Amino acid sequence: MIKTKTFSILFLSFLTIAYLLKLDSIIYLILLLINFSFFYFKYKNVKLENSDSLMRMQRKIKLIENENTFNQNTFEQLAKNIESGLLIVKNDKKIEYANKLFEKKILKEQAVDLDIRNIANDVLRELLSKVILLENYSQDLFESDNKYYKIYVTKLYTKNYQDSSLILFSDVTKLKKATQLQKEFVADASHELKTPITAIKLGGESLKYSSNLAKKEKEILDIIIEENNRMQTIVEDLLSISQYDRLDFKLNLSKINLLELINSSLVVLREYVSVKKIEVVNQCSPQIFIGDYLRLKQVMLNILKNAINYNFEGGTVKISNFSSQNELIITVIDTGVGIKEEELQLIFERFYRIDKARNRDTGGTGLGLSIVKKIIKKHNGKIEVESQLDKGTTFKIYLPLKIKEK
Repeated sequence: MIKTKTFSILFLSFLTIAYLLKLDSIIYLILLLINFSFFYFKYKNVKLENSDSLMRMQRKIKLIENENTFNQNTFEQLAKNIESGLLIVKNDKKIEYANKLFEKKILKEQAVDLDIRNIANDVLRELLSKVILLENYSQDLFESDNKYYKIYVTKLYTKNYQDSSLILFSDVTKLKKATQLQKEFVADASHELKTPITAIKLGGESLKYSSNLAKKEKEILDIIIEENNRMQTIVEDLLSISQYDRLDFKLNLSKINLLELINSSLVVLREYVSVKKIEVVNQCSPQIFIGDYLRLKQVMLNILKNAINYNFEGGTVKISNFSSQNELIITVIDTGVGIKEEELQLIFERFYRIDKARNRDTGGTGLGLSIVKKIIKKHNGKIEVESQLDKGTTFKIYLPLKIKEK
């Protein structure tokens, strides 16, 4: 920039001197042409450089436009061919896009530009109004014409769909029917097994106290009785979980004193506490709340028994509670072996056992925590777990102080 400016000043000076000295007009003209040429070629290059940059930018824009067109076309082709209902809802609650499956089998009316607040189906309207407020979601089941759809939601921030929610209705009818058949089979098998197991138990205990048996025969009989008792526990748990799976299952609601509930549970478990020399610290208050006493006692027995069985000898189990205006939180903390982080969400699955050998020794069936979760859910509550290996585990149970059954 400085060089150009200096050059310009020198040329203007030469031209002025040439004019004042009345030099030959040809020399003057030559000087003028040199100056003009310099500026022409300099700014011609700048113009060419700018033109090249502009062309490169135009090519990039065209490429991006083509890519967006390709992405949009690809998305629409996928949406048309997937066996799931798909729609995109804008933040103003208007449907921006919907595939044919959603329109024909789920919504059953024209979807695009329809405000979800005007959807005729009450259940679908309430469901969509709830899920579009969430960032990511996969929970509810929606039923339509004897078909079941699981809902998946994610937020979109693309050029074509800014600040919109993509909602997928995945058909899980076959899976739900298979699960239902499995539950029915488990319930039927459990009922059928209950009678012979009871008969074996009664016969085994009668023979055990017979004076005609040799020592070896009594040892074998003890094994039979022990294994039969374990089988009976599994069957009882299966019957319990089958009962909670039924849609018509009802709670027997009454006023419950939390302190009395915890104390009565600890009385049942005192032998386990004594064997492992566990220190139990019960800091619960006599908080009154509404619930099913027998079911919640089953919850506390499961949680406390695990806290004792998976604790170190001489360890501690601490029970406490906290109440807000509408909610009761019960906390059970142990100083036991702990649970791996990747297993924390699996412990509530049916038959999932962290340590199969230890579960067999302690009489565990792998169904206890699954039953616990179902009972708490039936109370409109929730359960959370935190754990560290070799440091202990914390269970938190959240229950409403007043409950209305769903």
